[in-house]
Amino acid sequence: MLGGIYDYVEVFANNHRTRCRISPVSVMDVYSPRHEELKDIYLVEKLSSNEGWIPASPDEGWSLGYARELRNFIDCIREKRTPESDLALALDVTLSIYAGYVSAEEKGREVEVPRM
Repeated sequence: MLGGIYDYVEVFANNHRTRCRISPVSVMDVYSPRHEELKDIYLVEKLSSNEGWIPASPDEGWSLGYARELRNFIDCIREKRTPESDLALALDVTLSIYAGYVSAEEKGREVEVPRM
């Protein structure tokens, strides 16, 4: 999105508010007043400027979960078991996001999104 990555899902409910940071995980912030100071240093993907406060990912592979995802994939093949994230989870997540859009269209009304 314009201005960077929208890295969280925010839930506004009647009895709580929740913000879940997804990606990149904000592990470290770096401040530099001038472009020249950090011009050759990789801080985070999709960075349009390296001046001011910048979220940096010192170990992007770990913080984005790639190592654990790959480890689970290999273990599932070796041990002949189902992965931690399967089609059922993908459907639940997709339907939850869709329900949020439908609810927003209905001015925040609680909606039911049938699972097919």
